[in-house]
Amino acid sequence: MREERAATLAVGDELLEGRYPDLNSPAIASRLLRAGLIAGRFEVIGDDEAAIADSVRRLAQEHAVVIVTGGLGPTLDDVTRSAVARAAGVELVVAPQARAHVEGWNARAGREMPNSNERQMLVPEGAAVLANPNGTAPGFHIELPVPSSVPAVRRAQTDSKALVIALPGPPGEMLPMFESMVLPALNERPSARSFAERRFHLFGLSESVFADEAGDWMARDANPQMGVTFKAGTLTVRLVATADSAPAAEALAQDRAEAFRARFGSWIYSETEADPAVLLVQACRERGLRVALAESCTGGQVAARVTSVPGASAVLEEAFVTYANRAKVVRLGVPEALIQTHGAVSRDVAEAMAQGAARVAGEA
Repeated sequence: MREERAATLAVGDELLEGRYPDLNSPAIASRLLRAGLIAGRFEVIGDDEAAIADSVRRLAQEHAVVIVTGGLGPTLDDVTRSAVARAAGVELVVAPQARAHVEGWNARAGREMPNSNERQMLVPEGAAVLANPNGTAPGFHIELPVPSSVPAVRRAQTDSKALVIALPGPPGEMLPMFESMVLPALNERPSARSFAERRFHLFGLSESVFADEAGDWMARDANPQMGVTFKAGTLTVRLVATADSAPAAEALAQDRAEAFRARFGSWIYSETEADPAVLLVQACRERGLRVALAESCTGGQVAARVTSVPGASAVLEEAFVTYANRAKVVRLGVPEALIQTHGAVSRDVAEAMAQGAARVAGEA
């Protein structure tokens, strides 16, 4: 059985120049499994019609779906429409649905439509228009035949056709369109494989020790396939099981998840939310607890993380940034001898700071 893959092509000189990051490709990839697709490639390219067309053709030869983001605006450097038309070997035409959208958007804004907006009415001939509820740029999708010159095994991977989808670049426009229109359309395509996913978030375990403990679970041909990322002291482990049916994939994922919990349970702090600050606020709200924070070298970063969580005001009482040793002694009552004996950066002093913060907050 073949495995369908998707590619994303992010368009924009500003991305290549490093002025803005490509936020769309990761957001798309995290949702593709829901449509039975795996992200096979991310690419970034500038506002060059010929280069975009070449990339679309090449990606369509090896992927069932190619999602292009950006380059659908009204200016002359927005060339995604013409590039996809060039890749498909068709002309650009005015789409009635796109015309109605662009004209309606300007009418609702109470302004006369600029001439440049007429470019946003154009789509490759044969393309279907995707409405954009949050901007003037409609999207579209079109099927590209895979050339007969492509090796047969590669043509078989895409059913001799690839679906090319063009979406606006701003994430606030792209993501709602992807969720409401693209995913349902992808789910209607016959999928060769089914997938099931599990995630685990671990703390207190280095990446190298984890790799030793995981062993052949991390082999590239393992099923479920395991991937791991390390960030800010935590490990995030992703398991993706692949099978011919959704129940079979789910059974594979569940079996490995149970074995994973047995092996790594003492380090797992969550199977849903990765941010410890979110989990702290949730747990305290559920238990009716209040929190006081005491920091030193982190300089208020912990308090900032907690207060960024919606609902933190129901949990956080106050926070102390006692950077100097004297502040630890005066504000939190940490014994000076404890600092001299163990050092300011030590478990003993951290515990004393926490106890002092709790005491002072409780007296307020």
